Formats: sequence, C-alpha cells, structure tokens
Amino acid sequence: MTQLESLTASSAQQDRAATRTRVRELQKLMAVFLKAGKTLRLYNEGHEFFSRFADEFETRLEAEFEHGDSLTLEITPNSILWDGHVVHENKEQRENLAFKLYRDGVRLLQFREGVTADQTRDFVTLVAREGDVKGSGQDLSVLFWESDFKHIHIAVAETFVDYDEEANRALKQLESDLGTFEKEFGLEKRELTEDQLEELKRIWQGGHPTLAGGGGGAEGGGGTGATKGLGTVAAPAYEPAALAAYGDAELHSRTDDRFAGKPVFDPTDMPALPAESLDDLSMELVYADLHGLEQAYASFEEVGGVLAHVVEGEGDAQELVEFLKHLDDALAPLLSTAAIGPLNSVLRRIALIARRESEAGSFRAEPLNEFVRGVGRLERLQVLARAINEDWQSTLRGDLFSFVSIQDPRGFEDLMGFLGALLPEEPRQVVVDAMILLSGRRPDPWVGALDGGNWHLVIDAMEALSVLGDVPALEHVIPLFERTEPQVRLKVLEVLKKERSARIVEIVFRGLEDEDSAVRLAALRYCAVHRLKEAVPTLQRAIEHRAFRSFDFSEKRGWHITFGLLGGGAALDQVKNTLESALHNGDHGEDVHLALLTAKAVRETAARAWLADYIERASGDLSRLARKIMAGG
Repeated sequence: MTQLESLTASSAQQDRAATRTRVRELQKLMAVFLKAGKTLRLYNEGHEFFSRFADEFETRLEAEFEHGDSLTLEITPNSILWDGHVVHENKEQRENLAFKLYRDGVRLLQFREGVTADQTRDFVTLVAREGDVKGSGQDLSVLFWESDFKHIHIAVAETFVDYDEEANRALKQLESDLGTFEKEFGLEKRELTEDQLEELKRIWQGGHPTLAGGGGGAEGGGGTGATKGLGTVAAPAYEPAALAAYGDAELHSRTDDRFAGKPVFDPTDMPALPAESLDDLSMELVYADLHGLEQAYASFEEVGGVLAHVVEGEGDAQELVEFLKHLDDALAPLLSTAAIGPLNSVLRRIALIARRESEAGSFRAEPLNEFVRGVGRLERLQVLARAINEDWQSTLRGDLFSFVSIQDPRGFEDLMGFLGALLPEEPRQVVVDAMILLSGRRPDPWVGALDGGNWHLVIDAMEALSVLGDVPALEHVIPLFERTEPQVRLKVLEVLKKERSARIVEIVFRGLEDEDSAVRLAALRYCAVHRLKEAVPTLQRAIEHRAFRSFDFSEKRGWHITFGLLGGGAALDQVKNTLESALHNGDHGEDVHLALLTAKAVRETAARAWLADYIERASGDLSRLARKIMAGG
C-alpha cells in the first residue's frame, strides 16, 4: 500500500468513527426529546422534570451546531434518519414519534442555528401534546406553520392534503372489507356514520402510499393497505361499535383452524387495552407486553392502569397472591435492563394501593406489601445496580428517585446494599435523597452505616447526615477522619464545614498536613470560613517549606489567599519585599502572582491603599498582572 493509499484509508476510517460518534449523540438527542415529551404528558410545562429534559434537549441541540449551521432529519413511517443513519426507530406506530410526524405529512425536520430556548420548548410541547392537537381537527403540520418557528422548519409531502378519486376508491374498498369482516365473524351489520367516514378518510390519507407521497405498501405509506381488513388498519381513533356488542367470553373462546387454534380476535389489535382485562387470556397478553419491554404495544402507563384495576378488583386472597407471583416474574426483565420508567408505571400504582389497603386493614394489604418488598429485595437490586453502573443516563434521575421512594420501608437494609453497589456519583446522590424521604428523615439508619468497610457507602451515609443536619448524629462523623481513604477524610471535612468545636478544629489542623491535596484544600476553606487566626503560624510554615514548591498552582493560590485573609497586615509585610523587588526587575512570575493574591486577600484599609499605590507604580507585564488579579482574575 502506497503512502497516499494509507493516508486515504486512515482518513476514511476517521470519518467513519466520527460519523458513528455523531449518530450516537443524535440518538441521545432524540431520547431526551422523547423523555421531555413523556414528562409533559404527565406533568405541566412548569414542572421541574420537564424543564430539566427540555434544557438538556436544548443543550444537546446547541452542540450539534458545532458541525454546521443546521441539523436536518428525514422522517419515515418507522424511523428518523440523519444522513441515512437511523437516530430513532420504533415499529409500534401508536407510540412512534416518526409515524406521528409522517402521518401528518412531515418529511423533513430542520433545526437551524439560533434556535431559542422558547422555540425548543414550544416545539417539544406541540409534538408531545399530539393527542390534544388531533382533537382540534388540525394536523401537526398545520399547527407547526401556525406556530411560526423562526429557526425550526419542516418539509411537507406536496400531495399530502389532496383528496382525490383514489381515496374514494380506497374507502369503498375499505367499507367492503368491513362488510366481509362483520360477515365472517357474525357481527351485526351496520352502516358507517358521516363522522366515521371522515375519520377513515383522514386515516387513509395518512397511510395510503399515493396520497402520503411514500412508496408502495404499508411500509411506504405509514399505514396498512385496505385489502388487509379493518382489524389491521392503522386507525387508532376508530373502533367498530359492533365489537362492543360481542360477548366477552365468546370473543375470547372462538377459534378457527386457519389460526392453529388461536383466538381469532387479539385484544392488542385494539387502540387501548379492552375492558375485559380481568380475563385470564387478556392478562397473558399483558404479560407478553411486559416481556416485550420497549416493543410492547400498549404503553406502560396503560399496562400499569390495567394491573392496578386487576388488583383492586380481585376478591380472593389466594388468587391475588398467584397473580402477584406472575407479575413479579414479568417485571424481572425491567430490573435487569434498568428500565426504571416502565417499572415505575406498574409498581407506583400498586404501591399506592398497598398503602391505602394497609390503612383500611384489607386482606390485600399484606400480599401487596410483600410484592413491593419482593421487587426491592437485595438480589434484585444488585442486578439493577449492575445495569445502572454499565449505562447510567442523567435522564433517569426522576425515575430512579420514584423507584426508591415507593419501596417498602422494611426493606431499608436491602436499599442500603443497593446504594453500596452503585458506582456513578449521580445515581448514588439520587438514591440517598430518596432513602432520606423513605426513612422519615431519621438519622439512625445512616449512623449505623458509618462503620462499614465500603467507603462509597460510608460517604453516602455522611452525605445523608449532612442533609438531615442532625448535630448529635454528626459527632459520629468525626472519628472517620482516621480512615485511610482520602475520599472519606475529604467528606468528613465537607460534612462538618458548618460546625465548629474543639474536636473539629483539631482534625482541620491535621487536614492542613494531609498527604492528599483535596483534603488540604478543604481544611484551608474551613480555616477561611471560620476565621481561624490560630492557623496563621501553620500556614506560614507550610508556605515557607521546600515541599510547598511541589504543590499545584491551584493549591498554592488557596494557601496564599487564606494566609492573607487570616494574617492581615502581618501577611502583607511578609510579601512586600517580593512585590517591591518585582518593580525593579520586572518579574511577573509565579511568586509575584501569589504575593499579589496574598495582598489582595488582606481585609484592612491600609493594605488596600498600599496595593492601589503599588498598581499605579507598576508597569508593563507586572501592571497587567496586578490589574487582572485585582479585577478577579
């Protein structure tokens, strides 16, 4: 291989790597967008969760403009593409962002540099509230134009709004299929109303390949062909009334040889889970949805609602226990993949019912409480911890907090083990906050965790005690400064930074001589905040010691600023010689920089006057350095 060929191959490899990286970033951008939309469907625009996700979407979008002044996405029935690469995909139309946009004619979506926070929030709100939008009788594309986004643009299929003879022909075929469908299953013959005809027209416009401007068949047009029958038409808003009159038992028991003995009617073909959800067969389908994880037909909010309905309607204790056993098995995959959001959708409702039933003294209380506790037992939580450690995302903060908050307080020790198994700092902080709430703000469980060998858990326990602000409990923190882990010693000083006692001052002075830089800086901050003038001799000895030369400049700054703050005029006298010499030899190096920081930190009128005069006398680089430091640099 020639040198030119080698360089070309290397460049191509770098381009592929850069493309893969950008695709991953865009996938994260879309994931945040979907999370913001989901949050908005649960809460209002002013809720902190929506604000958090909307802000993150804006930040990620802003980062994309480093690659160019616009970001253009192509919309297909099942996916959203960037430069031919899939950045979002979901084959379940009902929950598919791509399908919703495609159905309403959107073929390209472009964000341009200069898009504002208000525009991104309004855009997320518009798409997230798609259900409300459809009820207004207007397409998303129409409402998009009405919103007049200055830096967000769409391209719409040119023939999308046309309704021609082809649509009439398709609707006639659709009505014919409806008659065949009703005749085959013995359903009552009925005529379509004008409203239903209009609804079918709209649906066919979104799904027919010719009218939607797409390719052939269901994949090209985002819907299913008319010849496949009403049961498979992508019509989430239309439900034949004849089905409602059909007996539940008969509906689920009828079979046909062509379907190998399986029911000829599948409830998951309906736009929402049917009322007959208490039926065993329907519940098997719910379990199947749960095991399908993100590919489930029904949303997990719907599944959670159905399961809560089943729990509240069960009148037999043994049957309830058996049902909860099956449900426990069905939820296992959600734990092992850290799918905490879907898990909460199911668990939250049942946990609330358990608390209500406990207050009422119902027979359901104990089985439900045992179920909730079983989901949160240690071996289950360790699996969840492993999944979080491998792939933690900040967007899961709210879900993780909810999951821990609804656990049974009797399982607090298992949650403590879960906390100890977590490695990323952010999820640990979330779990600590939730456990404080779960424990009723009692310090006892956290004091008991201070003696463990897991230093991560010890730090988390100290953090909890710091949040609780229980002064007697904080006394148990002081002895932990003897531990060998510098992270623990640092946390001790951070937790005790607002308290003052002879024992605390003692360990602060020891912290000034610690082998770890972060611990020394924490001790310096304590001295400065609490004005420990008795620390001045120690500070001066440390600055003059030859080992001080090996410290990082950022730490040296901390020592000199603290020395000036506590030493006052005496500290200024210590650095005057260095500063006066700099006037004559033009020195503006590190020692002069540190001396100026010391002088600036002195809180005395005479010192300020001397420093102002010094700056007037300085020139060149020394003058620029002095003025920069005085300005806060």
